[in-house]
Amino acid sequence: MLKPKWLDLILDNVKDLEIRRTPGHTVVNERIWLCQSGSKAVFGYARVAAVMGPLTAEQWAELRPRHGVEGGWLYGTSTFAWVLTGAVRLQRPLPIERKPGSIGTQVGPGF
Repeated sequence: MLKPKWLDLILDNVKDLEIRRTPGHTVVNERIWLCQSGSKAVFGYARVAAVMGPLTAEQWAELRPRHGVEGGWLYGTSTFAWVLTGAVRLQRPLPIERKPGSIGTQVGPGF
């Protein structure tokens, strides 16, 4: 789930790094579907080329421009950088059903 501003930057292939609290090593070389916060729709997809981390404060400072979000070290010793490639915006958002309270990665039929 991504706020509209950050989702647009990823889908415009401007932002290529997503910072997460979870390692995400199981999604390396996989396509992930990108949803907008507050919606029940997929707006596009990207491939996770690599996962870096857990990041040190120094590594985070070096990588932060690629993430685009201002501010300090996000998750302390549980900060991971997902490297995204080949982002594609869907022509029309694809409606999905989400589990209540679900955020992060979720797999469903056809995904």
